[in-house]
Amino acid sequence: MPESVECPFCLGLDTEQFSAFGSALSVSQYYCRPCRTVFEWMKRKDDPRPSDNPEGAHS
Repeated sequence: MPESVECPFCLGLDTEQFSAFGSALSVSQYYCRPCRTVFEWMKRKDDPRPSDNPEGAHS
């Protein structure tokens, strides 16, 4: 999980992880320092590993 993500309210990047789990296992909570808001961020894999994408593998 990233240490910092973009705040959906003020679009700031001065955020920190507040809790590893939110209202569901698939989200974590972050705290935005500038606007002092706690928000949830969806956990996901942005980039598939090469073994997950055999079509993109290089020989």
